[in-house]
Amino acid sequence: MGQLITNAQEKANLLSGYFASVVYQSQGMPLPIIGRKGPGEGDSLPSINADLVKEHLERLDTFKSAGPDSLHPTVLEELANIIAQPLTQIFKNSWHSGEMPEDWKKANVEN
Repeated sequence: MGQLITNAQEKANLLSGYFASVVYQSQGMPLPIIGRKGPGEGDSLPSINADLVKEHLERLDTFKSAGPDSLHPTVLEELANIIAQPLTQIFKNSWHSGEMPEDWKKANVEN
């Protein structure tokens, strides 16, 4: 929009919104609807269940490279039935606590 953003929180929100719009649109999935309150502030949990997590895992682009965790999308896709429930619990715990595991804040960015 032509505005310079200098606040770290605003930068994170802008990047998150852009990332979500690109990822969800490329996979043909609707954007999740989250209330106005932030994580850990009493906001109701977005609709996260093991079936939804499994669906997302099964739709991963297996032609992309592994992320910072060194797990290739093919591995995640093939293990979707096994890891969907534990991941669901991690997502719910993260939402309720308002904290994100440090590893989720890392990314491999190349030019």
